[in-house]
Amino acid sequence: MKQNIIHFLSICTIFLLFNENSIDAQVTIGSLADPARGALLDLNGGGTTAGAGSIKGALILSNVALSDTTKIPDLPGAFHGVPNEKRDVNPELAGTLIFNTTENHAEGLIPGIYVWTGRKWECLSGELPKD
Repeated sequence: MKQNIIHFLSICTIFLLFNENSIDAQVTIGSLADPARGALLDLNGGGTTAGAGSIKGALILSNVALSDTTKIPDLPGAFHGVPNEKRDVNPELAGTLIFNTTENHAEGLIPGIYVWTGRKWECLSGELPKD
């Protein structure tokens, strides 16, 4: 019985390794339409054309209270297998979008949308007020 299982798993592994079919992981959310060409994730509110009236929902980013523009907060799953000393410079998370909920002018933080560059958080949605 054990040999049959090993034989079956070997055949499955060989099939998966040499199968020439590609697997597409493109997804459309909000519509049954195919994803836009080149998009990994297509958020589609169900409208057929861009413009007023076509969007029926929105993307909601994670609300995070940043305390420093050079530190990554404890995001769920972000640090699986990453040593503590490498958590603040993490190029694998570059492009991560969040909505910062804190305002700390000394640290250069205002509420708004931020992107992680791999070394720091960059604000995309505004500027600090001039004193």
